[in-house]
Amino acid sequence: MDFDWKHIFKHFHNTLLCQHGILIDNTSINISILHKHLLANGFTDASASSVLAPNDCQDVVLMIQLLNSIAQLPEFAGVELAPTVHSGR
Repeated sequence: MDFDWKHIFKHFHNTLLCQHGILIDNTSINISILHKHLLANGFTDASASSVLAPNDCQDVVLMIQLLNSIAQLPEFAGVELAPTVHSGR
């Protein structure tokens, strides 16, 4: 078992950034979906692309920035995102 929180979070971070993303409660979450949600909530294209860049899978600061940004997203991000938002309800 891995008790190092950084390894657990990095694994989740890397799973989110892989090509297929992750499936949670029959809702697919991948880079393009995350990018749209971040843009709809005040991120610029450059800042959203920066936290979603899978350049360094061991970058703890980038991992924390992304997971923190996701955690702070509101429950509903906008009408154009309705399918991904409503399927999670």
